[in-house]
Amino acid sequence: MRPVPRNIDKPNRSAEFLFSFLVVYYGLMFMFHHPLLAFTVAVFTVYMVNKLTIDKPEGQAYRLFYRYVRIGRMVPGANQVKRFEV
Repeated sequence: MRPVPRNIDKPNRSAEFLFSFLVVYYGLMFMFHHPLLAFTVAVFTVYMVNKLTIDKPEGQAYRLFYRYVRIGRMVPGANQVKRFEV
C-alpha cells in the first residue's frame, strides 16, 4: 500500500497569508516609507491571521475582514447592517 500524505484534506490558506502580508506591507510602505517597520508589522499580521484562522475553513480571514472592517464610506460591514436587503 502507498502511504497517504497527512495534509491531504487540509485547506490551502497561502492566498490568505499572501493577501494579508502584501496589503499590510505595501499599505505601510505607502504611508510611512519605513521598510523595516512595514515588514515587521506584516509578519506580525500574518502570524495573527494564522492564529485566528487555524483549524477553520478556507477563507475565514476574508469572512472576518468582511464582517469587522469598513473601507471609508463604502458599503457598511455586516455587523453594522440591521437587516440584509437586496
